[in-house]
Amino acid sequence: MRNMVYENTQKLNRQALLFVALHTLVILNFVIDFEFFI
Repeated sequence: MRNMVYENTQKLNRQALLFVALHTLVILNFVIDFEFFI
């Protein structure tokens, strides 16, 4: 039972990391474009 919880936590962490990484890339792209416009 504990092993299943551990695996689910790892999957959630991986999804959270992907989510954060994607948003960071989008924000970085937006900031770079914004600086170029200025």
